[in-house]
Amino acid sequence: MVQLVHDNVAVEAWARGCGYRTVAVSGIELGGTVAAVLAATTARFDAAIAVLAGAHPGRLWLPPRVPGRAVNRRALERAGLRHARTLVRLFDPVAPVRLPPPRLRERCALVGLRFDTLVPAGDVRDLAVHWRVAPLWLGCSHDELPRRAGELAAIITRVTLQAAA
Repeated sequence: MVQLVHDNVAVEAWARGCGYRTVAVSGIELGGTVAAVLAATTARFDAAIAVLAGAHPGRLWLPPRVPGRAVNRRALERAGLRHARTLVRLFDPVAPVRLPPPRLRERCALVGLRFDTLVPAGDVRDLAVHWRVAPLWLGCSHDELPRRAGELAAIITRVTLQAAA
């Protein structure tokens, strides 16, 4: 995740060097968390739209959530991690809820899916409270998101255009 943050900063610098006046960052799931981290740690981007970014990505790995069921407990034990909760501590340095809220909140948006089980609405709401912004909701689940791509693109475009104005 830290590498993705650095990669996005490099892309932003490249885009500015090519003459782009407006550069926004957006992502879904892990990309959403990266966008949230960037919104909290830099003002380089004109807008940041985090989609399905929870307050703390480590919580996703705790049962009964979908990724929690995917945890290979034997592999964790071989690595010296006896409890899945240890993963929460490992994510602490890059958890959006542990970072300050974005300085330019009016240029940031959080998008959640009302019926998602991967990143539940409560996680999106926790981050929205921390950021002091109202989350934007799509009334679908994770599996239905591709059918809502037009709505999501409209949100990203609207936030980016507002930031560029």
